This record gives sequence, structure tokens and C-alpha cells, in this order.
Amino acid sequence: TTVSLAGTGQPVPDIARSPSSISFGGVTTVDSATRNVIVANFGDAPLDITSTDVTGADAGEFTIVDAGSPRIAPGEQSTIRIRFAPGSVGPKMGQLEITNNDPDEGTVTVPLLGMGEAVPELSVSTMAVDFGTVRVGETATEGATVTNTGGANLTISSLSVVGADADAFGAPDIGDSVTLAPGEELSGELTFTPTSGGEKTAAIRIASDDPTQQATLVQLSGVGESVPDVSVDPTSLDFGEVTVGGTATDSVAVANDGSAALDISSVSVTGDDAGVYTVTDGGDTTVQPGETTTIEVEFAPDADDNTSAQLEIETNDPDDGTVSVDLTGTGAVTPTVTTTEPPMTTEAPEDDDGGLPVALIAIVVVLIIVGVLAALYFRGGPGLGDTGGG
Repeated sequence: TTVSLAGTGQPVPDIARSPSSISFGGVTTVDSATRNVIVANFGDAPLDITSTDVTGADAGEFTIVDAGSPRIAPGEQSTIRIRFAPGSVGPKMGQLEITNNDPDEGTVTVPLLGMGEAVPELSVSTMAVDFGTVRVGETATEGATVTNTGGANLTISSLSVVGADADAFGAPDIGDSVTLAPGEELSGELTFTPTSGGEKTAAIRIASDDPTQQATLVQLSGVGESVPDVSVDPTSLDFGEVTVGGTATDSVAVANDGSAALDISSVSVTGDDAGVYTVTDGGDTTVQPGETTTIEVEFAPDADDNTSAQLEIETNDPDDGTVSVDLTGTGAVTPTVTTTEPPMTTEAPEDDDGGLPVALIAIVVVLIIVGVLAALYFRGGPGLGDTGGG
């Protein structure tokens, strides 16, 4: 007996996926990686994708960014895109589940594997430093600390000051580079040295291999204050010895070593002997930065005595409002010279024994001798006056 059988086959979808598993490899905790899963329909009926999900212990580390087409015609394919973005270090696992209308494989899975890797992370103790008001020419310092809060070595390649007023600020010199292990710190001093008055701004630029901020900026600000700075030369005047009734003059140079105009409000002499000193020229009342003026003082002693006083110069220097210069000098009296002439006399001086002077006695003796000789001559005595031979 022959039995005839007949029927009509029903078309069905047939799902296939490639690859069968995905390994994302190592991905840093600040990066992500994306992979594709190809879903194909090898059947003769449309393949309906009813859902796509990621499950498993680390499902939160994986994200479906494109679920592909919900219906795939026979012989066609669709692409599902999955992203791996590890939030921590270590191995991560999950699986992609694709639910569909394939009568044989209603749910297919694709294992997902990845490794979260550590990265360096630069952290600064402060992102802005305000030095406040600093006098021109002076220096203010503030500390700052850079820390590697990441899980891998951090290399800082440079520290530099940038900005319009970069010359007024300073940063530590780190040489070619410096490497900080995880948790390690680098501390240093930032400086502000204004060369002129007014507001100053700049920034410290920290270049590193931190993948999230390869150049970190720390804002810097400060105000330069211009002030005068008085100095005197010499700091004391010694007029030496001056005749009473006479005068002597000397001078003091007053300089402005500051960055603002120096105003001289008064110049005076004080002290016990101020009366013998006089300011004959008070100099300029305003001295510009880098300039000098001269004050002249006269010493006129009125007595034979040592004197001292102080020249006081009052200015608007905030540190030395009054500058003193010591003044010293000695008054001297000129001695009187008296000349005494001996009295005129007609009497012959006596010798030391109270008798006649020796010179007078000598004259008398000479006269006696002359008289004797003369008498002998005229009497024709032998020897004298006899000119003939005998």
C-alpha cells in the first residue's frame, strides 16, 4: 500500500553573529574603545531582533551605542556597536545578549572582555594664586603643590610662566622633567616681583602626560605698589674747626631710590646747638625716581666750643618718613699777637758786675797808648820815628 504525503515548508530566519566573542584589550580608565558585532540572517524569513542587552558582573563598563536594525531581511546583516569604558583598574567581563525570532537560537550571546588600565592624574593644590599688593622691587612668595593622584607614573615636562606680565612672576626650575610616582608630590614657591605699579596677571603652565589635561594652568595675580625710597649721602657732616665769626658750608645729597615721586615736606635743624647751623639751600621739594637733590648747610660758630645738631629731612617715604643727618663742628678763637720794643736810652750799659762796660775800658786803653807813642815821637826818642841807620 502506498501512502502519499504532501506539505508546504514554512520559511524561518537563521541568525548568525561574528565575532563570537570580543576582547577590547587594555583601555585606560579615562579612555574608551569600540567594537562591532555583525548579525546576519542566513534564513529565508525576516529576522526580528527584539532586544539587545549587556549582562554580567561588569555590565556597567560596557555600553551598546548602536543596536543595529530591528529587522534583518534574508541574506542581509546589521551591525551592533559596543563601547568599553572602564571606570576602574582591572579585568572586566560581560556578555552581549541578542534576543530574536530564530526558532533554534532565540537568544545568542557574545562574551565581552576588557582590561582597565591606570593613568597618571595631575592635581594642583590651588588653581589661582593672588599675591595681593607688593611694593615695586620687593618679592612676595606663595607655595604650591602638584600631586599625582593617578595610578601610573606622572611625568611633568615643564613649568613655565605665560601671559602679559610673565616677567613679574616666577616658578620653580624643574630642569628637563620630573617624574612623580602615584601619590607623590612636588612642592615649590611661586614668586611675584613687580617692576612697576598696577595690576599684574599671568599663569603657570604645567605640561605633563596626564591624558585628561596635558597643559594645566594656574592663574597668577598681584598688584605692584609704587613708593618712594629716600637715601642720604653722607649720613653725617663734620665741619671741623672754624674760626668764631667765620663760616663753613657743606652739603648732603638726597636720592630717591624708589619707584614713585619723593616729596620733601620740610628741612630743618634741631638739637642743642641748632642755632649755629643754617640750611642755606633746601634743594628740590620733589625728587623723581632715580634722581637726586642737594641740601646745603652753613656752620657759623659763635663761641670757642664743640657743637652738634641734626639736620632733619621729612618726606613721604612710607618707611623712613624723617631722615636725620648728624652735624658737628668746633668753634675756634684766633690768638692775639703782642710786640714789645725796648726803651730808648743815652746811658752806656753797664757790665754784669755793675762797673764800666768793657768796650769803654778798651777805648780808654787805646787812647792812652796812642798818647804815649805820640809823646815819644815828638821827643825824638830812639826806636820810634827814627828812620835813619846808625
